[in-house]
Amino acid sequence: MRNFHLALLSCVTFLLCISCSQNIEEFNFNKEFCLSGGDTLVHDIPTTGTRFIDINDSLLVIQMVNTIDRKLIYFYKKDNGELVQSFGEIGNGPGEFHKSFNLALDNGKQRLICTDPYKFVHYNIDSILNGNFSYSLQEFNINNYGSKPIYLKDSLFLTYPRGKRYAIVNLYNGDTLFCYDHFEHKSPLDAGNDNSHSFLYYQYCNIERLNPQKDKLVSLSCCGLVMEIFDIENGSLKRSFAKEYIKPKYTLKSTIVPEEGIPGIAYYAYTTDKYIYGAWSESTANIPPSEIAIFDWHGTPVMKLSFENNDSKEVFAIDESNRTLYAVVKNKVGQLNIVRYDMSHLPL
Repeated sequence: MRNFHLALLSCVTFLLCISCSQNIEEFNFNKEFCLSGGDTLVHDIPTTGTRFIDINDSLLVIQMVNTIDRKLIYFYKKDNGELVQSFGEIGNGPGEFHKSFNLALDNGKQRLICTDPYKFVHYNIDSILNGNFSYSLQEFNINNYGSKPIYLKDSLFLTYPRGKRYAIVNLYNGDTLFCYDHFEHKSPLDAGNDNSHSFLYYQYCNIERLNPQKDKLVSLSCCGLVMEIFDIENGSLKRSFAKEYIKPKYTLKSTIVPEEGIPGIAYYAYTTDKYIYGAWSESTANIPPSEIAIFDWHGTPVMKLSFENNDSKEVFAIDESNRTLYAVVKNKVGQLNIVRYDMSHLPL
């Protein structure tokens, strides 16, 4: 009998090992690389935080918060870090923005798109650089807490409007073209058809990014990793991929709080036509992201990037044509620097 129990235990252990190894292998970055050094373009930028960075042929465009001069958008030369222009403050007048505005580059990255729950504004970047801050304005009334408008082409993609998960609305009259309600991650706090806590989780702990062609959308959960990829066509969404790589775990206090020790995407991502780049932390609750996880648009893990100095990366952008990564990096004394990394040796 003892031998039988030992044999049974060995069998169970073997099966568990197979199961664990399959789970680990299922989410395995086939390649891991370290980016060493880095060229600091700008030392100690005048802010306590950044929300967005993007690039065009010659410029870095950065959205900042709590800056010394109260400006919100900064333009730097991509080759040497020279400050070219800064503008925008919190307010409702010309050149002023709602406190929760979203920023994007469009039209060959020569136009600056700003959206908030009340209006859609676009600026010509060349005009901004010459001190002309005139803009084209399209007002609409989403007027819903938590809704994050993202400009498509002749429509707006909304995250979490009026209790829904996603919606696409006509840019000019606000008519709803499409709604999407499915929550891939079901909160254990929800019962039956009640998605209230899942909704809160997705609203506070999920990020969405469009590819540059604006025909694909990726949804990434934080504190864990649930990935969904959608095709955007004719004003609607069609999900083409969904996978729970790492189960999200969180507690509900005054807001959604990630549990400690859960690895995953850490609240920032950048997309190109080839890849999805997500800020990565081994514990999203208490460790700032110092790595970058790379996936293709089929949801396959491609590689993970680490950095020699292990400093946290607030926001980053990828220039795939020149194989360069630009990041706002917080150093050991809390300064935010703009650093450029060479990616030419990576098999991307």
